[in-house]
Amino acid sequence: RHKGRCIAFLSRAANLVPGDTNLKVDAFLVKSAGRRAIRMSLPGGAQATSDATDVTVSGDCSRVSFVSGGRLYTRKGRKTKEVKAAGPLGHPSYAVGRSNSLVFDGPAGVYLSRMGTRKPRLVAPGGANPAFNDLKRRTLAYEKHRGGHYQIFYRDLGRGETMISARGGSAGDGDSRDPVIGNSGYYVTFESEAANLGGLLFTMRETGF
Repeated sequence: RHKGRCIAFLSRAANLVPGDTNLKVDAFLVKSAGRRAIRMSLPGGAQATSDATDVTVSGDCSRVSFVSGGRLYTRKGRKTKEVKAAGPLGHPSYAVGRSNSLVFDGPAGVYLSRMGTRKPRLVAPGGANPAFNDLKRRTLAYEKHRGGHYQIFYRDLGRGETMISARGGSAGDGDSRDPVIGNSGYYVTFESEAANLGGLLFTMRETGF
């Protein structure tokens, strides 16, 4: 829905912006090629006292979410708001598609926050490291521990979950990780150490399981 023009990243460098004296890993945003970096990890309007560990930017570049000290913040314009849920929190990721919905994980599972600032709701208990696509369907993919290994699950919001790191009815015999949802929410790609799935990189259609 949006032409890519910005990038968010983490850096310990102290010379990217003036006044960076906290000696911590910070989250930065570059709005377009050739532009200067902007420091985003300023919880409470002040320099962070903990390293930033995750950062993500919305598709329209209007907001950046970052994790510092296990707490999640969203910065829009000059304002920074904490997105509160039982922590520590991590792995924030903005939706691919129509909205600025934000997904992230905590000890209870995967949460979704509308616009990256609204009160989050738990959408995948026990899940972690989520990806979300709402271009044509509202589809969530995530990691979840099952059968001694981390497996990849997906669900359309409001429906039951399906394990996709499986073959012939057998779950993967090694850890699977890092799901990515493409093709308008109809395919999931992920990495796996499992030897019984047929390879190391998988693209699986989300219908017909």
